[in-house]
Amino acid sequence: MNATKTPTPVLPNITDCEWTPSVAHLFRRHYLIQSPMYVFRWIYAVFYSLYLLFVIKPPTDADIVRGVENTSLCMLIRPARNCRSDEYEITIDDCKLRATGGFQLKNMSMRYKKGKENGVQIQRFTRNGKEVINRSRQALRNVMKCHGIDQRLLEALFNHIVVHAMDHHGAVESSHHLKFSLHPWDTGCTIDQAFITNMFILLVVRPNLNPLAPNTIRSINKPFYQDLYRELKKIDPDVAEVVTASVIF
Repeated sequence: MNATKTPTPVLPNITDCEWTPSVAHLFRRHYLIQSPMYVFRWIYAVFYSLYLLFVIKPPTDADIVRGVENTSLCMLIRPARNCRSDEYEITIDDCKLRATGGFQLKNMSMRYKKGKENGVQIQRFTRNGKEVINRSRQALRNVMKCHGIDQRLLEALFNHIVVHAMDHHGAVESSHHLKFSLHPWDTGCTIDQAFITNMFILLVVRPNLNPLAPNTIRSINKPFYQDLYRELKKIDPDVAEVVTASVIF
């Protein structure tokens, strides 16, 4: 008698982090290889942060806008209302971000202008009510279709593979050699705050990839990842080089 199997529905769940015994050795291998990297990275971060104290500079309007446009915050950018076509704004409400010292970022907004003559100019920025840019997705969708991967996993894989890596890469590129503090003080950035911020960027924001197991899709010799790497390289070679197979940093 022939029995028809009912396909198991794909129900992505952020709490479903279990793996099968057949791949458990991969998790153990990654733990043993990756863990020492954080020790070496910490030592490197201390000395490099000390060096950066002599070369960092305060961020300009162009640096701040680049930090927004090169991370996933770009999804919130829209043309400024009742203004010229070269003006843009971004608004974040009900923010869940918390910082040291008890500071809470509840909301923020920024309006800026991009022009050929005057470059980038921030016209208005508010914090807690007070004044003070898809596709890659389309490339992933096409590769998933070719490999028979359920399209309901598109958003999960896109965020897991592309968005997370680009957020880190864009943040590092935008903040490199800039003097600023993660502490929301109004008195400027002190030397110790700049040092702590550099340490945070090097240890947490910059990708901490082991050369023996870098986890970039270009280094994984599997058809799915190699196809995705080629498609992303057609769009933006720089993006293709830093995209990873999973969230590991």
